[in-house]
Amino acid sequence: MDPWSRVRAQLGRAREYQRCLDAGEVENRAALARAEDTSRARVTQVMRLLDLAPAIQGRIERDRSSGHGLAQTTLRKIAMLGDHQAQVEAFEQALGEQPSSSDRSQHRKAPRPRGFQHLFDRARRYRAMLDAAPLLSLKALGELEGITGTRVGQVLALLHLAPEIVAVLDVPGGEVPAGIRYAEVRKLARVRDRGEQVRRFWEQYRR
Repeated sequence: MDPWSRVRAQLGRAREYQRCLDAGEVENRAALARAEDTSRARVTQVMRLLDLAPAIQGRIERDRSSGHGLAQTTLRKIAMLGDHQAQVEAFEQALGEQPSSSDRSQHRKAPRPRGFQHLFDRARRYRAMLDAAPLLSLKALGELEGITGTRVGQVLALLHLAPEIVAVLDVPGGEVPAGIRYAEVRKLARVRDRGEQVRRFWEQYRR
């Protein structure tokens, strides 16, 4: 089965959307969404494929082999990387690392990461995506990630923690002091004064 057929269809739709906008047939993406009876976020998702490097779009157009492709959510994330070379590298890496059908069941059963390091990694990735696409809302980013915008905001809040706290929590293997809970760390992140954050952190966890 052609692995890119659905993506090609979405690329074609994205190009038609862009043609309508360039020709002035619709005023903006919101009007386009109304005309298509869909959401503005969905229009943005489809049109995000146009930000893919020409080399990637060419590969999608040409490849009609029976191999595997990539999910559109993955392609949209790659499209948010501003540099085309970085996109191509991420594209090739994603193709090489995609699990085969024989090990997908094991992949689904992988244990949930412990500790906070994976959350800090996600927070930094979300921040990079938002910096690369300033008009991207938390809700739209959540739709790309398959989570809610509220959840995106909660993860991003970790970046407001004082460096002293990050040094304790952002360690590999989940090796953090016992008793530290994510919900409590989120509360600390809402404290604006970082000195107060540190004081409360050690007051709570050095007992």
